[in-house]
Amino acid sequence: MTGPAKMMGMRTLEELRKTAQQVLPLLQMMFGSEIPLVIREDYRTNGETVSICVQLPNEIQLPAVDVRDLPEYAPLDEMANYAAALLQARLQKIQNAAPGEGPLYTRERVLERVVLQVLNRETNARMMEHCPHVEHLDLGGVFRVPLEPVKRGTLLTTLLRWREVKMLGLTVPELYEAARKNTVRSFGVEVIRTDKMCAQLRKYGAWYGKPLEQSCMADPGAYNVTNAIRINGSALLLIPEVLKTLGEKLGGDYFVVPTSIHEFLVRRDSGETDLPVMLQASVVAGNCTPTVVSPSAVLSDSLYRYCCSSGTLEMADV
Repeated sequence: MTGPAKMMGMRTLEELRKTAQQVLPLLQMMFGSEIPLVIREDYRTNGETVSICVQLPNEIQLPAVDVRDLPEYAPLDEMANYAAALLQARLQKIQNAAPGEGPLYTRERVLERVVLQVLNRETNARMMEHCPHVEHLDLGGVFRVPLEPVKRGTLLTTLLRWREVKMLGLTVPELYEAARKNTVRSFGVEVIRTDKMCAQLRKYGAWYGKPLEQSCMADPGAYNVTNAIRINGSALLLIPEVLKTLGEKLGGDYFVVPTSIHEFLVRRDSGETDLPVMLQASVVAGNCTPTVVSPSAVLSDSLYRYCCSSGTLEMADV
């Protein structure tokens, strides 16, 4: 990495690298040389980090320990023990990902599992340099491969990089076509009116949406859109079939408020001249969703508009 070190919370990338270099030999002693481990600069949403990776037989590196997760200022043996627990859990996930099915990474298995994650292109520019992705407006869609069965509130995936993709002979159009289908098939689409969402949160501390195909969206107002596991739900913004269905349900063109990488709001364009201004102001102020959005989950402060006749998502005129 060139230039000044980039701050990652309390630790710089250089400090994370140093920690990894100190922990790695201890991990190798614990697990033995038959589990090859390497250090690489890695990425988290809206930021960079350092990972200790498992070197798979086909030269693919699978991140196992994010050094930012290790306890800060702890003794080295404590950090190593914590890293060992993380590594053991990841090795178990790898083993369970495809019992009796051969290598975790093959061309066929990646195309069968790959899904989309949407991120802000500017904030994640360095990640985009190293990973195949699709671009639209200020959004970028990267490709991830789930490592465990899907369930609400948890999702363990590994990020596809150019190295793996080229090794498997895959192209971005192939990945995008497969990921569009897999993202909807694996995670579904859930919708709920925002006022009902707020009421349920106040009453139950949770909210319960309906599958998009079962939802009636004829009533005026904003609707919250995500997926069934509530993780990376805004990836649906990169799937034209979902955007088209939303337009049909809403009965016309609509605005899109990207509240986070996990969810977004839609509201039909009623023709009111002050509606885009009001929505844009709520985006900038960060008060367009009843849920708390962490810095790592921020997607965009833009306002989008979907046109049903052209089938396109564009920046809204405000």
